[in-house]
Amino acid sequence: MNKRKLLPVFIMLLAGAIASIMAAVMQYELEVFLLIVLITLAVFYLMGLALLKIYEVIEIQKVEETLDEGAVIEKDASADMEDIGPEDMVERTGSGRDFEAEETGLP
Repeated sequence: MNKRKLLPVFIMLLAGAIASIMAAVMQYELEVFLLIVLITLAVFYLMGLALLKIYEVIEIQKVEETLDEGAVIEKDASADMEDIGPEDMVERTGSGRDFEAEETGLP
């Protein structure tokens, strides 16, 4: 199971434990005690869901940003290749005649 999906549950249980301890220390009656704990569990579960949703949106934005950066790099590389003409290829590799002469043995 995905650990991120458990985030709202852990937040809810932690808040419920704290609320239970505080209500027990303050010696609330049982009905009030249960109501406080129930409301605390519901509120903190919803807060955990909101936090999980925010986290997922941030993760999606990071992935999209990474994919966009990769696309820009590819476009830059292809643009550089388009700028190279046939005369540039000859300058970089030589005249081309040396290569042919070596392979065929012709002068």
